[in-house]
Amino acid sequence: IFSVMETMSNQRQFTLWTKPNENTVDFGRVLAFSTFSGGYLGCGQHYIYNVLFGSLFGVARTFKTAVKMTLCDLFVVAPGLY
Repeated sequence: IFSVMETMSNQRQFTLWTKPNENTVDFGRVLAFSTFSGGYLGCGQHYIYNVLFGSLFGVARTFKTAVKMTLCDLFVVAPGLY
C-alpha cells in the first residue's frame, strides 16, 4: 500500500514540476521511486526498527530502552543508512 501511495505522490510531484503541456510519464523514475519506497522504506526499515533493534536492545518498553533506540537511530541509522 505504501509503495502505491509513494508512486502516486511521486507522480503528483512530477506533474507539478513539468511543463503544463508536457503530458509524459517517466516510467524509469516512477519504477526507481517505487522500488526504493517498497524495498527500503517498507521492508528495510521494518527489519531495522522491529527485528534488529528488538534483538539489540530488547523489546522492553521502558524509558531506558527508548533512549538507546533513539540514540542508535539518530547517530547510526539515519546518517549511515538513509
